[in-house]
Amino acid sequence: MTAHAVKWTAPSPLWKDLLTDQAGGTMHFVKPGILRFADDAFMDHYLAVLERSPAHIGDFIATPETWKEPSPIPEALSLIKPLDQESKLARKMKRMRVAEDRFSSHRMLSPASFDPAKPLKLFHPAHQRFYLVTAALVCGPNGLTDHKIDSAHQERVGFVVRRLFPQGPVDPKQDLTASDPAGWDEYALIHTAGNQAWQRVDGIPEQDQRILLTGEELLPLFPVHYTDDDERKRRILSGVIPVGKREAYMGATRSAAAVEGGTAPGPASRPKAARMVLFRTQVAEPWKSAVEQAYRTSGILRESLSSDKPPEPWKIDALLKASHEQIQTMSWYILLDFAKYLGKYLPTLMGVINGETGENKLSSNQVKLLRAMEEIKVPAKLVQELARNISGEKGNIIVSGFSASSFPDSLKTALSKIVDYEDSLDAAIMSYDRTESGGWPPFLFPIAGVTVSNEIAAAGETSLVVLTGKSSEDDLQKKRILDSIDKFVALVTRALPTDADPKTPPPPLPLAAQKPFDHREGWFVIRCVYERRNCGPLHPAVVSEATEPFQMAGFFDPDAPARPIRIPLPIDTSPAGLRKFDKNTAFMISDMLCGQMKRAKGLSFGDLVLSVLPWPFHKDLPVPEAGPCESAGQRFGMICSLSIPIITICALILLTIIVSLLDIIFRWIPYFIICFPLPGFKAKKPGGAGP
Repeated sequence: MTAHAVKWTAPSPLWKDLLTDQAGGTMHFVKPGILRFADDAFMDHYLAVLERSPAHIGDFIATPETWKEPSPIPEALSLIKPLDQESKLARKMKRMRVAEDRFSSHRMLSPASFDPAKPLKLFHPAHQRFYLVTAALVCGPNGLTDHKIDSAHQERVGFVVRRLFPQGPVDPKQDLTASDPAGWDEYALIHTAGNQAWQRVDGIPEQDQRILLTGEELLPLFPVHYTDDDERKRRILSGVIPVGKREAYMGATRSAAAVEGGTAPGPASRPKAARMVLFRTQVAEPWKSAVEQAYRTSGILRESLSSDKPPEPWKIDALLKASHEQIQTMSWYILLDFAKYLGKYLPTLMGVINGETGENKLSSNQVKLLRAMEEIKVPAKLVQELARNISGEKGNIIVSGFSASSFPDSLKTALSKIVDYEDSLDAAIMSYDRTESGGWPPFLFPIAGVTVSNEIAAAGETSLVVLTGKSSEDDLQKKRILDSIDKFVALVTRALPTDADPKTPPPPLPLAAQKPFDHREGWFVIRCVYERRNCGPLHPAVVSEATEPFQMAGFFDPDAPARPIRIPLPIDTSPAGLRKFDKNTAFMISDMLCGQMKRAKGLSFGDLVLSVLPWPFHKDLPVPEAGPCESAGQRFGMICSLSIPIITICALILLTIIVSLLDIIFRWIPYFIICFPLPGFKAKKPGGAGP
């Protein structure tokens, strides 16, 4: 196949300005340009300017801006007006005159020197900003004529977004705020199975980064045709810059090839990573939450028992009963998730737990995990606490204590039992209550709890410390318990096989568990790419020069322009005015949610305040148990209709109250809201005739 001298340049309408630029225009002649638009109809504006005066697209070159100092409104927007009924010759003469005036005024197109206080930052479409990367693909020997892309022979064009980092090893602690990104190394975004990572681009020669890496993300370019001043048909290749993917770019990890020596494993090469994140999510962290719940109950007990007027014994029993029931409910579901996890990722070990296979099929690390499960038991003092009878206000026994047979002898036994009650746990509607069976499992295995002597007990603890009211001892004990859970997690990690079972692929690694390559504000460039895939390695992809370095703004960037949003509230807020609004929004409420909402009816703001106050002001929320909504033995849900305009009034008033309360901490009232008077904006005319 005959090679063609194809190369990338800046958009052809800018050639004249760039070649006459005294500040490096010739150098920027070969760089793609970034156009900035500030209107949702940006494509219509772009096409209209190219149709009527192509040279004016230089007015849209992106420059640094903030919402306080926005970029000037392009003069080319005046060309968006409807065309006058003129002859073809008159329109041609007008275009030539506009181009001549523009050339004589000569606007500088090359970027200014680097200013760390004003970086080129691209904003989101939500900020009403849109950006196009533009370039021309031309044939050099033929007078810079546009190269025709032959898609039938698998020729294609696109662009790549690359991130810049300083040369040498990346130091996350290095302050790059005032550093000029010119001359930094480029990193390409490589897509692999379920993962994306930044990989350094090593060109040939070493400093040349105009190559395309295998697996690099290629974004599309589309052609836009226009008529030049000399009546020649020309083409610009344009692409929408995906600023909305900024978080994906910033959160991408570091590939092994990006590390010196290429030995650092990425998330895709660590099959244990995703499985361990899943275990922590479903088992370890909920287990720690149960321990935290026990300590919160302990804190309330400690304050109440040390007060001048300690509560009556039945109130203490009621508090302990509620805490034990909540923790036991969490324990059943944690045990069920743990058993299902073992059955999926450690099936041989789960077979031993169920008595289906022998221990001789286990690895040494799996045997250690099995022994640890056998050693984790419900502490004797917690069993003794749950064996007590619970008395009511008048001294009568509300519920008898549990017998010792209600507690499995170890975590291993509890895991083997819980799998038989998966359906009943999934079908549970009412909250667990010791006074009723309710279809819950007939055995208990609380993974944490509080004793009547105000001791914290956690499954697996061999020694307990009696709380004396000193926060230092309290914290030390809690740290020891949480550390023991982490040690158990380490046993599970070592027990997992290094390679995932092909029949059971590991779960996807959550975004929160993926360590970004670098947390600092990122610098990016764009390169345009032309590929002739049928030509093979003899004619590699033609990659353009890089654009000017730029940053991508976050969604809540303080420099970002704010899209104008106006939310009209009801004008007439009298009963006569509010009743006019159609209740056109419906909430579908199931029978279970209906019953839970009924429990909350009757609560007041005072009840909420008392529920968070310490003893002796603390008062539990008066929310009695209630099942699903039903009538005549038939369960039913509800459909509730309401008016969104009225809801906005509630939201505004509640927001104002909450902001005023939190102003004690944040001191943000001066920056929160600004109101202007609107004379004559009245809900009703004098005399009540209406608005």
